Amino acid sequence: MILHGNIADRWSTSSTIQRGSVWSLVLFLSVFRPAPIACIEAQRPLVIEVDNDALNVGLFGQPSDGEYTHGMRLIVSLRGKSPMGEWLFPALAACGSETPTRACQDWNIVVGQQIYTPGPVPRRLWPTRRPFAGWLGTSIQTGIHGERVDHQVSLAVGVTGAASLAEHAQRWFHDMLAESTSPGWSEQLLSEPTLELGYRGTLRPMRSRLGERLTVNLRPVWGAAGGTVRTEVCAGLEAALALMTGADGGWPSVRGEHPTARAYVLGGIFTSWVGSDLFLDGGFLRHGRSVGHEDFVHVAEVGAGIQFQGRRIEWRVIRASRLYATQPEAHTYTTLSIAQ
Repeated sequence: MILHGNIADRWSTSSTIQRGSVWSLVLFLSVFRPAPIACIEAQRPLVIEVDNDALNVGLFGQPSDGEYTHGMRLIVSLRGKSPMGEWLFPALAACGSETPTRACQDWNIVVGQQIYTPGPVPRRLWPTRRPFAGWLGTSIQTGIHGERVDHQVSLAVGVTGAASLAEHAQRWFHDMLAESTSPGWSEQLLSEPTLELGYRGTLRPMRSRLGERLTVNLRPVWGAAGGTVRTEVCAGLEAALALMTGADGGWPSVRGEHPTARAYVLGGIFTSWVGSDLFLDGGFLRHGRSVGHEDFVHVAEVGAGIQFQGRRIEWRVIRASRLYATQPEAHTYTTLSIAQ
């Protein structure tokens, strides 16, 4: 798991408006069915993910409008070999091909934006809090699926600062709600290109049946990242209780391989050693304000998912320990994922 900037406990009127607006967004996403994309095979989902603490509903922490304040991702899953997969693993066949093999590969394209702010109060300077910052970019994720271990190698490119459009995105949303936007965006981290190489590994889940309908799933995960955005090494453990899982069903999650569970609950704990964090250290070139970063970050998450009218909907609450020494408290946000 790679964590990016992931508060005040004040649940203000503006936060209440924000909560209603986010629920409107949730309703829109749940009924929205995008037009078919020719290069996507029928069984490969299109996933929309929204990160925001307005959906916390008090679990692990009250909603606020600071720290990692908002994020969105569009994930397109593809069969075949990615350009990176062709170069790194030319001998591995594409998943679903007729070539017999013990392992295969597929890939995702991810487009996303992340927005970071010191807090909800419209101030220009927060001497002890993280700087305003944004990121906009895309990544290619190549998956290697073996008999016992799944690997994912990712390459992400993007941009920070004004070019990330984070200020414009927040200002547009606040204008729609008739809210003010902090003048602190004039002090945001400067624009610079980013490059990040990441790796994530998981063991195939250990599974135990509880009767005919329930299964308990457990798997360790590990990963690393290096580049201009974040340098870290992480490890963790994930667990899931799934209802009506098929014999060949994979991990019961929106992003799992061949998920068949009708409903599930899940949780996980993760620890990361962090070597650098662009959003806290003032930029890769160190030309912005820095608050430093904690060397070790601990993350816990819980969630649930269902399969409904051909869609998979998943809700997860994620709580991260302090990312920098002067952060007021641990931060909590929610990720809503919808697979079409």
